[in-house]
Amino acid sequence: MATRPASRFSFSMDLVVDEEHTYTVKSPSIEVGTFLVEFSGLLERAEAILETEEEIPEELEQQVEELKPPESMRTDQYHALLGAAYDQMVSDGMPFEVLKLAAATVAVWVKTDMQTAEEFWNSGGRVPKANRAARRKKTTSSRATS
Repeated sequence: MATRPASRFSFSMDLVVDEEHTYTVKSPSIEVGTFLVEFSGLLERAEAILETEEEIPEELEQQVEELKPPESMRTDQYHALLGAAYDQMVSDGMPFEVLKLAAATVAVWVKTDMQTAEEFWNSGGRVPKANRAARRKKTTSSRATS
């Protein structure tokens, strides 16, 4: 069976700020997405370690230091995450808090999925309780099996 074109999937998300402002954010580049996934994975490992130990192992510290963001994120992380929506938000005079929430929502989308990102946006940036509980359970169970 032949595969169908990926273009039929939605690789964008609409972020509604108010009745007059909706911003369509496209999926970030491969470089930005890969960096976010790797970086957040390292942060999760560090968080789990700090729950049981007082120090982060040198190996993990070295991995964090060696992980370099793509050039686009070094110069303007918000634009790297939001693309053309960033320019629209600036042009519309959106408050910085909206920009931060939009960028964080894209990061959640990259790390998890669109539904979780939409819940994050709709809650004003609060991590859904089910996800917090799942992360705690995962951390606890990984400690138990170590």
